[in-house]
Amino acid sequence: MSQSSRWKTQDFITTGIFAALYFIIISISLGLCVLVAPLLGLGYPFFYVPIIVALLGGAIFMLLALRVQKFGALTFLGCVFGVFNFISGLFPKSLLISLPIALLADYIACRSRYQSRKGLLVSYVVFAYNCVGPMVSMLADKDGFTQALVDMGRSMEYVETIYNQMSTGMTVGVLLAIFVCALIGGYFGQYLTRKHFVKAGIV
Repeated sequence: MSQSSRWKTQDFITTGIFAALYFIIISISLGLCVLVAPLLGLGYPFFYVPIIVALLGGAIFMLLALRVQKFGALTFLGCVFGVFNFISGLFPKSLLISLPIALLADYIACRSRYQSRKGLLVSYVVFAYNCVGPMVSMLADKDGFTQALVDMGRSMEYVETIYNQMSTGMTVGVLLAIFVCALIGGYFGQYLTRKHFVKAGIV
């Protein structure tokens, strides 16, 4: 597929469809974390959502990059999680994290002309960190996050439990897990693109 900087109607439609699919991935990841994290005693579920999304979102990212091949598509995709949190009201500032990360990932993919497997993989690893907005918001604005939870009916004891779990080691562990899962998810996404999507004539 040849690259062109001019957007067509089909590009907007395709990007919207993949954004909806990415939102489904986010919702599934959140649901899994809400169900599993308490059972395993892992603490606040939002800590782990970016890890699952990084693992599951590779195919959507790779296929969108190959289908549209225009700057802005991956940026829009990367803002889905930030917009979701903004609308929910719990982490409204997370969009400020998602946007620059998505822009950087899009720029890396664009520099590779959306054709380099290595370039797209690096882009996806960067892109995977668009979901760390809630964690950054919790660390940077403890008072605001606490008030948001209290307004939702949560107790101060619950809030303190969350922050007691946020050790430096845990934060670093989550960031490293995102990196590893993004590599796995990115490789898997490229495998699906090469073995299935290309042969089916989708790309």
